[in-house]
Amino acid sequence: MSARNVLLSSFVVLALGSLAGCGKKTDWSTKPLTSQEKKIKEVAFTVDMPTDGFEEDTLLKLDNQLAYIEKGNVLSGIHVSFSVFKNLQPDSADDAEKEVNMLGDRKTLKKDKLGADGFIVATTNDKKTSLYVDTWIPANDDYSIHCSAYDTESSEIKNAPALQGWFEKICSSVKSKVAAGPKAAAGGGSTGSAGSIAGGKLPEGWPDSIPVIEGGTVKTQMSSASGKTTTLSATIESAQSTDDVLKFYSEKITAAGYKESSKSETKMNDSVTKTISYQKGKFGADGFVNLSVMPSFMSKGKSSAMISVTLMKK
Repeated sequence: MSARNVLLSSFVVLALGSLAGCGKKTDWSTKPLTSQEKKIKEVAFTVDMPTDGFEEDTLLKLDNQLAYIEKGNVLSGIHVSFSVFKNLQPDSADDAEKEVNMLGDRKTLKKDKLGADGFIVATTNDKKTSLYVDTWIPANDDYSIHCSAYDTESSEIKNAPALQGWFEKICSSVKSKVAAGPKAAAGGGSTGSAGSIAGGKLPEGWPDSIPVIEGGTVKTQMSSASGKTTTLSATIESAQSTDDVLKFYSEKITAAGYKESSKSETKMNDSVTKTISYQKGKFGADGFVNLSVMPSFMSKGKSSAMISVTLMKK
């Protein structure tokens, strides 16, 4: 997921959910859906969506994503997004559940297969003020399409079962326009070029000074540009311990000229996440790096390093 996207949407929901506007709510569960064509990168697909009432979500705008929100309701309400990731299709419904509930703060309402190789998961929070439906389907060139439809409100969602059914209709309707190829065997993938290892590649422009740790696997990667900054992100999974992974990347990042600017440690459900921020140049004029290392949510006994590199154009 798409790990970065799940954390981002969860934090947006937690931070902004209480700011929901007042007034009469639209019953979206009765809105008709119409087949529409979409395209992200090389992946073209169709999906059943409402023809009105949505606008582009500028808070979650990434180059691998299309995101839409309820018009005039930026901080709450209905959200639907589509993201494409390479070599990141969950292997089971359990893996899909872990991906959307990495923080352990959601209750699972539904978890099942979707078609031959897809999966669907529906979740809510303890107060029932948020409702999520997520699906994954394989697409062409080892891509997968992740659909996420959710609602967040300041009070309990009253028509949750009907709204969940409506969300499921949207996300279950996603169809790749090019048939997916055969599923790659575990451990496959290119290892011949720099930054390419075991099924995934680091994003284009990634600094050579921050390599994939020996035996590591690139699980997710993305890039975005805005003005004079380019942000490159990657999640790297390793069989080495979290302490060893943290030490490896700390040494590589500081050797590349970055200086530590802050450090934190958080604990949730017996899982410890260690985060270090770095900057290069005065006040980060020459770039930033953020490093978070934690036990892998997807693979028991492994570690995950989430690294974000911000490059500054001169």
